[in-house]
Amino acid sequence: VSATDSPAKSAAVADVARLWESLLPLLGGLSEPLRTSRRLHKIVVATQRAMNILLKDDEKATVFHQSSADLKETQDRVVQSFSDRVDGYFAGFPRRARSPEFVPAGCRPEASLETYQPPEGLERHECATCLIPEFIAQAHETAKSEKSQFKYVRAVAGIVIEQW
Repeated sequence: VSATDSPAKSAAVADVARLWESLLPLLGGLSEPLRTSRRLHKIVVATQRAMNILLKDDEKATVFHQSSADLKETQDRVVQSFSDRVDGYFAGFPRRARSPEFVPAGCRPEASLETYQPPEGLERHECATCLIPEFIAQAHETAKSEKSQFKYVRAVAGIVIEQW
């Protein structure tokens, strides 16, 4: 894409903006906290089984003396903790690909990928969020030969999410 404005560049910018807006709901449904909680539960169960095998099902050798209510409460705390961390990570995350062309006087423009500032300690070239436009441009080059719009969007979204 050249530095000068052209109809192709404008169309590409609009496509990137539409793609970004369609990717946001996917990013909002992260399920990592639930997977982590399930993994922790499997570790607890496997440890208990191993101890029971080693100690021949001796009730006095039980590693975890928790009721199912205690385990459920612990699971809920773990899920909530991860949920809070994910929400905190995405707080201030840009919902727009480009800054609006017009902002009324006295209003502050919503953050966009163009204006997003990386977290403290990271430079723009180190921040995955700041690199999304580059990822999209690379994905566009890879997927531009697709004949179907659906296949194109699927290819671009897959590549961008994988790189991000």
